[in-house]
Amino acid sequence: MHRKLLVAGFAAAALVLAGCSSDSDGDAAEATVEETVEETAEETDIEDVAEELQEEAAEEVAEEEAAGPTTDDSDCGAEENICIGLVTDTGKVDDKSFNQAAWEGTQLAAEQVGGFAKYIETVDPKDYANNIGQFAAANYDTIVTVGFLMGEATIEAANEYPDIDFIGVDQFQGEAVPNLAGLVFREDHAGYAAGYLAGLMTQTNKIGTALGTDTVPPVKLFGEGFKAGAIAANPEAEVTLVYHEPNNAFGDPEWGAAESRKQLDGRNGRLGSHLPWADPRRGWDFVSTGHGDVPWESIFRMLNFIGYEHSMSVEWEDAGMDRLTGGPEALEFVRKLTQIEPAEKAFDAAFSSKS
Repeated sequence: MHRKLLVAGFAAAALVLAGCSSDSDGDAAEATVEETVEETAEETDIEDVAEELQEEAAEEVAEEEAAGPTTDDSDCGAEENICIGLVTDTGKVDDKSFNQAAWEGTQLAAEQVGGFAKYIETVDPKDYANNIGQFAAANYDTIVTVGFLMGEATIEAANEYPDIDFIGVDQFQGEAVPNLAGLVFREDHAGYAAGYLAGLMTQTNKIGTALGTDTVPPVKLFGEGFKAGAIAANPEAEVTLVYHEPNNAFGDPEWGAAESRKQLDGRNGRLGSHLPWADPRRGWDFVSTGHGDVPWESIFRMLNFIGYEHSMSVEWEDAGMDRLTGGPEALEFVRKLTQIEPAEKAFDAAFSSKS
């Protein structure tokens, strides 16, 4: 379509130029030009060609506009449809971090081109290839993969599906792949800006941040940039960087919240929280049964396993919840746990014909 519009434009321009002449060439030159134009027009019917091309182009534009945006992925293989799929790294698409940023960008791109966007959340790294393959099997036009850990799986998929465009966020390819674009960023610059702002805002000269695992280069770069920026803005600042252990580093918001609270001052550590009960800045606190980090179900299953058949006493304390609300709720919670009892027969044995 775009090519036909271009040709039609050139044809129309040719007609305009053909009708122009220079006064300095005299009447003879003008007559010659007019005769040439008339002959050319008669031989090629250029006006008819231009009009025909413009009509065809207008028809195609009207057809595309009538088709409207792609609303689902039921027919991504159709030429008029545009489908964009995003595969997250481990974690949620609403992680308020790179997964979410990539998804919001994908949605914006789909909106601008009248396409359809869909995401698949990765639960386990071993599912990278399978998740990418789901979009490829559905004939998606573009597949976006998030995170450098998905780099190898993305390259393999790009080679396997050369007709699909791939975009790898935080991925660098040592050898160019024609249908794969790697997006890399200056994480240290972003960290520096964040740290510089923190250095200007601090009132105690104590600055801290909780980050993902430092085994991931972009995370390490961000952290070091943050520290450099904070010190550049405030040379007196003490900067603390805390990194998550490699396992589940990007899917543990509770850890991030707890570490952030501990960094607020020097009185809220795990072993010595010298702040009032129910103060959210404490490193730990008593909370109603079932609302904290105690693995209650695992405890009751273990008691069943060892054959414990005696009484169970659970102390209730929560300075942030009324006892008339928390007490009954905790009692009901524990009662449900006591209903977990070992089966008389193993699962397979229950279906045995000999029983």
